[in-house]
Amino acid sequence: MPGRWVAGTMDIWWKAVGTAVSVALVIITARRAHRRLAGLVAAFPTVTAPALVWLAHDQGPTFAAAAAVATVAGCVMQAGFALGYARASRKLGPAGALGCSLAAAAGLASLTLAIGNQLAPAVLAAVAGVALGKLLLPAACGAARVVRAAPGGGLGEITLTVVASVLLSMLAASLGAHWGPVVAGLLASLPVVCGTVAVVEHMRHGPAAAGEFLHAYTSGLFGRVLFGAAFALAAPAWGAGWALLLAMVASIAAAAAAYGPARAAAPPSSRAAQRA
Repeated sequence: MPGRWVAGTMDIWWKAVGTAVSVALVIITARRAHRRLAGLVAAFPTVTAPALVWLAHDQGPTFAAAAAVATVAGCVMQAGFALGYARASRKLGPAGALGCSLAAAAGLASLTLAIGNQLAPAVLAAVAGVALGKLLLPAACGAARVVRAAPGGGLGEITLTVVASVLLSMLAASLGAHWGPVVAGLLASLPVVCGTVAVVEHMRHGPAAAGEFLHAYTSGLFGRVLFGAAFALAAPAWGAGWALLLAMVASIAAAAAAYGPARAAAPPSSRAAQRA
């Protein structure tokens, strides 16, 4: 019994540390990169990927594959979050825009539950939803203003995001056994990283900066669709390790394809504002 308790405790700590490191690396990259690249990086499955690995470890690759299908459908929810925040931020402050975006995401979460673990409908819904969200995003207007951050504030934001992401990833893995793979996949799709960066950009640089970030984030969601679909197809046959590798390659390739147009679309004034 003591040995089993120690093994269980070490397993929990390993999951927490692994998730924290992956999320922290993405957040630091997003903070140091240009806003358009930050949006693409934030769309990476930094919470989803660890959650799927833990689900495969605890419940088996077939269970994790079903959860991956739910993360594909969850891209519609994430696109709705980005659209809701971008539009609301033009008239509301960060708190009001966040409330509107969360309401939009909650309304679209029912679609993920309705699709369940059917891959083809999930991919079709995700591609259509992300494309529509991208189309309806307001055009960026004006340059982002520069607001100096308080010393040490960045570390607090990174820590808060990492802690929230770790808790969400482990919650998805722990609840999967009780509520099923669809709910686990939905929890792993909540836009924690996107929401944090959007609010910070809005507070420091204004709604134009948040909108620029969210445009790139929405483009990056196509890579997340590829990630989930590749993992769902490969995990039952090849196991979670190879499935994760294939899915990450597909996601990175999609982000690289989107980075060129995204950077070319960024106005020079915006680049200068972010470097300041």
